[in-house]
Amino acid sequence: MSRSLSISTVCCAFASLFLLASVANAEKIANPAYDQWAKFKPGAFAKHEGETVAMGNANKMTMMAKLVELTDEKAVVESTTSMSGMDMPPQKMELTKMMEKVEMPKVEGQEMPKPDTREGEERLDIAGKSLKCKTIETMMKMGDINVTSKVWMSDEVPGGMVKMESKTDGAMASTTTQKLTEFSAGG
Repeated sequence: MSRSLSISTVCCAFASLFLLASVANAEKIANPAYDQWAKFKPGAFAKHEGETVAMGNANKMTMMAKLVELTDEKAVVESTTSMSGMDMPPQKMELTKMMEKVEMPKVEGQEMPKPDTREGEERLDIAGKSLKCKTIETMMKMGDINVTSKVWMSDEVPGGMVKMESKTDGAMASTTTQKLTEFSAGG
């Protein structure tokens, strides 16, 4: 159970970077995930280490994302993940320069809670460098469950993410942390 929670938590952290939609006749917009990689050269990479603790179980993770191809229309990023000593097969993701605008689906009779979001700036010393980061803090209540998260992003890092902290309380209490440990601009 905690292993699948760890994977879903990691997927949620990267979902904002790799969201692609297939909605017919949708408006095309710039893909922020492509933009985060397009300023670097092939070979650029970002390595993150993290941990998820849920229901008394701790799972350590190491994630590596590497830019393997870059054109004016797409970036191909290969990611590898190791979780608690188990290596997952490498995955390649094609990030197109333009993507279809995504509208959140609405479920009749249900209203999605709106998160309280704050943005800021902080400087973090990571991987031997002082990085200027944009921060996004999100707090959301869903019934008896509170979810809080904080993400640090920097244009100096391939893929953008520098650090992430997330906490869920209630019946599905968990904490997840992720931190950049190494990166290169490639070339």
